[in-house]
Amino acid sequence: MIDIKVKKKGEGRNASTAFSWIYENKEVTISFSVIARHVYVEDNESVFFSLYSEDEILRYSLSGELIESFNIPEKRGYQYRGINRNLKAKLGVSLLFCPVDDDVGNQWRDIEQYELESESQPLGKYINIYR
Repeated sequence: MIDIKVKKKGEGRNASTAFSWIYENKEVTISFSVIARHVYVEDNESVFFSLYSEDEILRYSLSGELIESFNIPEKRGYQYRGINRNLKAKLGVSLLFCPVDDDVGNQWRDIEQYELESESQPLGKYINIYR
């Protein structure tokens, strides 16, 4: 298990985020000039970062190397809400979407989880609701 420390500096448009952890006795630091959220997936030894304001999700190895990047997909009638660890997804990460249009979602307006798949087709199959 990796212990990821998060440091946020500033507020609003002037905010930045730095993440650090120890891997093979070395400190790894990944910094962003925006607010970022992370998910660590132990099964594939990856850290995923959601940069909402940059419209992207980045996947890093534990050694700090960028593995791949994804554009945050759009889903008609929904708003993107973030990423979540989900072992039902191939990469171990699901994308969270909240229904905003009246003709989508269930009667309780639950947030839905969809599989994060690949760079070319990031939005995968529906997994379940997020509770």
